[in-house]
Amino acid sequence: MPQKSKKSQVPAQGSRKTFKAAVMAVPDMAGNFRNGVQALAESHRKGLKNMQLATGSLDLDAALAASRPNDHRWDYGIGLPFSAGAEKVLWLEVHYAASGETERVIKKLTALKSWLQSNAEALQALPRIYVWQLSNVERSPNDRRKRNALAEKHGLQRVQGVLDLATL
Repeated sequence: MPQKSKKSQVPAQGSRKTFKAAVMAVPDMAGNFRNGVQALAESHRKGLKNMQLATGSLDLDAALAASRPNDHRWDYGIGLPFSAGAEKVLWLEVHYAASGETERVIKKLTALKSWLQSNAEALQALPRIYVWQLSNVERSPNDRRKRNALAEKHGLQRVQGVLDLATL
């Protein structure tokens, strides 16, 4: 019985499920990958804690602006450690909370999910979390509860204040 070579037992470089590999596998996205959180606007980086955990980032809004100028576009994808060399994606939307904005963010989320399914199979295959980070302070508890319930119904977490990447 022939012995298996050690080379065949080592996983192929592209078989690891990393955010970078998934971005590179999507046509027109490879040039948009950035290390760490460099794809995020400086003002949005300030809203993150434990940024050193990010394995890479993608400014999806900017990447899709030319090809989908009239679409609802999500802000960012951020790679985070998951398990044994695999990664997960934090899909982050930084948006203010006001009357009607929850519906707008949900439209962006729906468009993101549709784009992932039809155009980004490699990114769609990674574990993911969808987060709406509020860019303003939401003061009314009643509004906050109503918007949280609507967002949760769509699998979206809302975060007010600093988002700690270590907790995701």
